[in-house]
Amino acid sequence: MAQKSVENRHSETALFAALCRAVAAKDDGGGPGADDLALHFLPPHVRFFIRFEGIRKRFINNNMDMTPGGYEYVLVRTVFFDRLFTHCPEKDIAQIVCSVQGTTPGHTDLPTPVG
Repeated sequence: MAQKSVENRHSETALFAALCRAVAAKDDGGGPGADDLALHFLPPHVRFFIRFEGIRKRFINNNMDMTPGGYEYVLVRTVFFDRLFTHCPEKDIAQIVCSVQGTTPGHTDLPTPVG
């Protein structure tokens, strides 16, 4: 099977954020961070497994054990950006620039400005 190039592959961070939001949508019933659309960004086998409450609970508990507060942090962070983008039209914000940290193999770094 051919491996996808970096440009055509999701990031693990994006997949984890979508998973957290999909789990929150199923468990919290629309609480902060819940996103019904996140489910559609997950691979089919993940969509299948998170249908089961026990698996969702284990996912949350394992995350709390490994990174206390990490699950909640992802939800709150993504809600912040949701609200930022949804309030742009009413606040007459024409453009948002998102800076990201790090580079992905296969991408070229921008030249450092002189001066």
